[in-house]
Amino acid sequence: MPWWIAAYLVSFAMLGVAGLWDDYTDRRPGWFLACSVVANVTVIYLFVALWQPSLRSQLGMLAPVAFIASVCWEWFQAIEDIRSMRTNPELSEAQPSTVATATVVMLVICLPAFAVAGISAFKE
Repeated sequence: MPWWIAAYLVSFAMLGVAGLWDDYTDRRPGWFLACSVVANVTVIYLFVALWQPSLRSQLGMLAPVAFIASVCWEWFQAIEDIRSMRTNPELSEAQPSTVATATVVMLVICLPAFAVAGISAFKE
């Protein structure tokens, strides 16, 4: 794995930790935090497995299922975050556009990781 891919993976992991910290400070239930951790670890594992095929082969047919579950969890979590932001009375007029910008930036950072993990999960 080239150094720049490893650097990207570290930034993706840091974003995942920041999201987990945000969920923790929002007092999300333990099961919610556990699902977030499992989803992020699954994506990172499958991402690395593209360069280390022995990791992918250990999962067998579970790899695509785990990937799909992780994607579904991330969609659910994103919807929950958007709902909580819309009902938050503390947001000022300028903050919704800032939140929208941050969302786009996070998507740009996260989509490559999910794409690579998906390729790894469905690769025979």
